[in-house]
Order: sequence, then structure tokens, then C-alpha cells
Amino acid sequence: MPGLSLACFLLLLAAAPGARVTEALEQEIRTLRSLHNSERDPDGRVFAPLADAYRRAGRIPEAVRLLNDGLARLPEFVPGHVVAAQLYVEQGLAEEAGFAARRALRLDPDNVMALRSLLRVLDEKGDAVEAAGLRDHLLGLEPDFQAELSTITTVTRSTLPAVAQPLPASEERDTLVLDAVEDAIAARSRATKVVG
Repeated sequence: MPGLSLACFLLLLAAAPGARVTEALEQEIRTLRSLHNSERDPDGRVFAPLADAYRRAGRIPEAVRLLNDGLARLPEFVPGHVVAAQLYVEQGLAEEAGFAARRALRLDPDNVMALRSLLRVLDEKGDAVEAAGLRDHLLGLEPDFQAELSTITTVTRSTLPAVAQPLPASEERDTLVLDAVEDAIAARSRATKVVG
């Protein structure tokens, strides 16, 4: 997938070792890992909070793998799409973030985290009309959001690099992106073994 090479490269850079993780976050990860796919998680929904904890810990490859597997099993599970949108926003993947946020919003139109992720993407793209509508919707849901709004709207075009080529506009796009990221992570792992 030639259009994903820049996106994959950015994810790999962000997944570099050395991210500082607190003991509380490590404990959260251990707890969630023990619950994931256990008797206490019969539907396998713990993948979303575990992927979010991995994301916050800077363990991007693990978060991507969990999201890929979890969303393949539970494509209507809103928290999985929300975590994917947040991860993509943080990694500078505006197109993928927008897709994941819109997918979550199709399932839950008032999901504040998905609205925030999509707002950042729209601001980055310079889509003032849709962004204004989203701001109004967010303020209707969370009146105290006004203070945070100025921070979100300062995202500029230079903050989030564009993907080399647009991805296909289809329901399979999130799976295609996650598969390509997993391939790039595997390639990085092989390259690290050769160098190290």
C-alpha cells in the first residue's frame, strides 16, 4: 500500500522505546491484560481500554494490534473507534483519525471524545464550516468545553502531516490501515534486529 508509507513511518517513529510510563499506568495495563478475554470479559470488550492504556504508555504497536483484532470482532463497538481516532490524532494521521472518529459518531452521534478528535482533524484541514458546527454541538453537550476549545483550535496544518495518498473511502479502510501499520511494525522489528 504505497499511500500508507508515510503514515506507517510516523507510527513507527512514535513507537520508539523510552517512553516514560508511571507505575500507576503499568498497574492499569497489568490489570486490563488479566481481564482481557478472560471469564470476566466474555464479549472481549476490554480490548478498547487496554489499547487506550497502551496508547497512553507509548506502546503504539500493541495498541494497534489490539484495535485491529478487537474492531475486526466488534465493528460496532464505539470505544474501540474512539481509541483509534485518538491514537491517529496523536500520531499525526489526520485522514485515519477522521475516518475512525466519523465511524464512532455514526454509531454514537454525541460521543464527546470522537467529536473532539474529529474537531482537531477538521481544524487541521481548515474545514471551518464543519468545524464550527462541531464546536456548537460540543458546547451544547459540554458547556464547560469553551476553555478547552482554544487549545484544540490551535492545531495547524503543519502540526499534522498529510498522508502521501488518500486512503479508499470504504468501511474496510480502518482494517487496511491497521494491517499496514502491523506490517510496518514487523519490518521495523526485523530492521532493529539486524542493526542491534
